[in-house]
Amino acid sequence: MITAKARSAIRHALKSQQRSEAIQLGRRLLNRALSSFDTSLEKLPRSVLQRC
Repeated sequence: MITAKARSAIRHALKSQQRSEAIQLGRRLLNRALSSFDTSLEKLPRSVLQRC
């Protein structure tokens, strides 16, 4: 038998893992799209990113 606290901790860990994987995927896709403009996410100024 598993406690509610343990279930909650497992759910939280899975959600956190899925979020980090989604962020990584988003960065890869954005960098791929930016490569057609001969740039990357690292080369963009923060002011451009904050407008989005």
